[in-house]
Amino acid sequence: MTKAYKQMLPVGVAYQELIFDAAGKPCDFVFLQTNTLFNEMIGMKDVPIIGKRYTEIMHGVEYDLVQQFANIALHGGTKLFEITSTIMDHRYKVCAYSFEKNKFWTNVIDMAPDQDSFLELQKIIGLTETNDHALNHVLDHFSLPITIISLDGTILYLNHGAEKLFAVDSSAVNTEAGRFFADPKDIDTFIIRIDSQKVSQGDEVRLKTSGGKRFWSKCDSVRFDYRNSPCILSVHQDITKQKQLEYSAAKSKENYHLLFDNVSEAIVIAQNGYVKMCNHYVREISKYSESYLFSTPFEEIVVPQDRERLMKNHYKQMRGERSGSFSRFRITTADGELRWIAMKSVRIDWEGKPASLNFLNDITEKMHMVAALESSEEKFKFIFENAAEAILIIQDNRIRIANPMTVRYSGYSLTELLTMDISRMIFREDRVRCIQAYQERLRSEAAIGKIEFRVVRRDGSIIWVQAVGAKVAWEGHMAVQYFVNDITDQKKAEQDREASELKYQLIAESASDVIWVYNYTRHCFAYISPAVKSLRNLTPERAEQMTLEETFAPESLHLLRGMVEEKIKMLQEKENGEGSNTFIKEMQQYCADGHLVWTEASIRLRLNNRNEYEVFGVSRNIEERKKSEESIIYLSFHDQLTGLYNRRFYDEELMRLEHLGSSPMTLVLADVNGLKLTNDAFGHQAGDDLLVAISQILREESKEGDIIARVGGDEFVMIWPRNDELQTERRINHIHDRLLSSKSVHHTILSVSFGWAVRKSKKETMTYIFTEAENNMYQHKLFEGNSMRSRTINMITNTLYAKLPSEERHARRVSKLCMEIGQRLGMDANDLNELRTAGLLHDIGKIAIEESLFKKEHLTEAEWSRIRLHPEKGYHILKLSNEFMSISQYILCHHERIDGTGYPLGLKGDQIPLPSRIISIVGAFDAMVADQPYRKKIAQREAIEILKKNAGTQFDPVIVDTFVTEVLVTE
Repeated sequence: MTKAYKQMLPVGVAYQELIFDAAGKPCDFVFLQTNTLFNEMIGMKDVPIIGKRYTEIMHGVEYDLVQQFANIALHGGTKLFEITSTIMDHRYKVCAYSFEKNKFWTNVIDMAPDQDSFLELQKIIGLTETNDHALNHVLDHFSLPITIISLDGTILYLNHGAEKLFAVDSSAVNTEAGRFFADPKDIDTFIIRIDSQKVSQGDEVRLKTSGGKRFWSKCDSVRFDYRNSPCILSVHQDITKQKQLEYSAAKSKENYHLLFDNVSEAIVIAQNGYVKMCNHYVREISKYSESYLFSTPFEEIVVPQDRERLMKNHYKQMRGERSGSFSRFRITTADGELRWIAMKSVRIDWEGKPASLNFLNDITEKMHMVAALESSEEKFKFIFENAAEAILIIQDNRIRIANPMTVRYSGYSLTELLTMDISRMIFREDRVRCIQAYQERLRSEAAIGKIEFRVVRRDGSIIWVQAVGAKVAWEGHMAVQYFVNDITDQKKAEQDREASELKYQLIAESASDVIWVYNYTRHCFAYISPAVKSLRNLTPERAEQMTLEETFAPESLHLLRGMVEEKIKMLQEKENGEGSNTFIKEMQQYCADGHLVWTEASIRLRLNNRNEYEVFGVSRNIEERKKSEESIIYLSFHDQLTGLYNRRFYDEELMRLEHLGSSPMTLVLADVNGLKLTNDAFGHQAGDDLLVAISQILREESKEGDIIARVGGDEFVMIWPRNDELQTERRINHIHDRLLSSKSVHHTILSVSFGWAVRKSKKETMTYIFTEAENNMYQHKLFEGNSMRSRTINMITNTLYAKLPSEERHARRVSKLCMEIGQRLGMDANDLNELRTAGLLHDIGKIAIEESLFKKEHLTEAEWSRIRLHPEKGYHILKLSNEFMSISQYILCHHERIDGTGYPLGLKGDQIPLPSRIISIVGAFDAMVADQPYRKKIAQREAIEILKKNAGTQFDPVIVDTFVTEVLVTE
């Protein structure tokens, strides 16, 4: 809020910050900003108050008032209340609100002493029993403005307060009252309402004086008889200042919303488990619409494993058991993606009730990185603890961490190592040199430094070690990490150079890594270890004859030469010839058959005894590691199920194509028909198989340069460069032919609805092209989806009959007998047709049940549970087809019982649809009188007795009677 704006406000404005006592509780607040009117209101017009405490200025302020302001500053929200100043002998109306924790604003207006106008009005009403003269006398001495107007809008009476309020005299009596309304049309509405209600309290009316000055009036009105005619008496209070305060608060709230909607993080206000307000970042993260977020419990988008913990924290805040919390949880977005969310919550008041203000950040990528880091840490720990060299970190001349090999080298326990000065372990003559090297490591930006020195072990023995040090950050401060090797034997071997060279040669030839030396001055290899055979399938002799160009890939060679030249220059510039002359690089080398292999080379530049530069390298095969890295990159841009590109790749490619401007270019949307039917009826594995089969066809029909991506559960996008409308239509027709000629997957026909649009110029955005293609696709889907589902249902029926021939005979008999019962019950032609179809398809759900279960004589409880699923399976298959949707409910309920013990819903009596009750009786009857794979049939007479016996419990007794006496009697 600008300074100029504060000074122009018709209200007192102040900006304050809380002060806390030693216990951390708010005890006072200090003024940060005020306007002139505020200073006048509190009697400090000429006294500077910025930086002063409230209690310094307003003596005798109650503790509860400070707490009211503190509650707003800590928890946010807006609050209106009134206070009395003992200094100014005035009563003020205050609006307090906060946008940032611990700070708050107050808007203040001066309230002139007033009375309860409604009580006064009631007293006046009591005077209507007296004559008009007495009434006028009372009203003339009334402290508040009073008007009396007739029902036709004529002013009949004004007391002195009213004359002052409207800036008129007694001549205004018998004139039109409408001229004193800010909008003259409002008087008609006002009169009609008061005439109807008889009494009205607290009406806020926009009026004006005779001079045209507008103001707000709070009116308490009553209808009564005056001068023997019905009239309206109103008591007025000027509430213009109060309205200005409300406007100021509303403006502040508007600014609050402006801030709320423009912050750079997702914000949610939640109350009783529901979202009450959120900004656009919440919708961007969750992919849900605002209406969905407001109407659905917030926990619904949280994955089930995280709900209880998250909601427990939320309700603890609602009960005031905690004021804030920090949570990590997962949500499922509207497009089915799993995202990690970090949420910081604080308790606030929202519309007078407890709520939580939540700040959300998408940390999905961070969590993926953490998982990768944890994996890396496990590998590091394994290497660290099992390394054949001592690894330690030194900071402030003390060991901060050391591996088991350090304990072995030194002879000290780990506890002793972590509590002793490192210099105690160094041989006296080497201490100064080692400390200087350590300090140089801390100062230098060079990557690695190496030093050799002697170590005094715990038992007093001395060993030579070589330490390679690198500067690292450890717990926020610089340290040096050392890799230490025992070189005692190496040092002893130096006494005999020939023996030493033989030993080095033996080590090199036994190493699994390739050790090589290249004379950079003579441009030839001086040595390559035998391990080159396993790395590049070359003999050491052949490898030594090769040039650098024949050894390294061009990019790797360029990198190697650049680093070597840099190190040579650095060594030449240093007078003592020392410095960081070691580096590690990933490079590709040629194998004997010409293919490339990735290696990690640790390389050191040195001067030999002839003052020639030699490059000493150790190369390790990292081909598997590089493949793993490439695999990770591949998975980040490909759909795991189908192997096609994923939504992430498509979005990035779309941005590239947006600026490419090549035309014509076709964008094709493909929506798989029947995926939900397949998932519901046969399980999600069947749905996955359907998607894989369709994606394979799309891949086979693609051309060079085409892009195919799976962007949703059942949606694919294809981008075909240089394809016009005619070419596109031919290709789509060909794909349709492929789909039609393909075998069904889990009894589901391969069907896809396509929509496409061609980009003809760069002016047409890819977003526009996508929308056109989507509209086109939906038009096709309206027809193709229903057609496909009907054909799939026919295929399922035929497949069921082929697997279980007895089911077809059973279905036809049940359909025929159901029709006869329906006719006897007086059902109309449409209902009879539905009953006939339902009887024919009532067991279609058995297609999703193992065939063997219907042929077993004895079933386990688990197997019975599987069979009892067939009504639900049948319901899910039929409900998605417009043709069979109306009968799907009959199929679902055909195993319900009249007594409510049936399945799957446990319906009873008339809750069970009539067709379902008919099918239940006929199906049971036919199963008894026909041979089954698991038992022989029984006589019709016995079957009828069973029906009668179970009438009223399992079966509808009325339908049983009709079936037995009117249908079977004619058989």
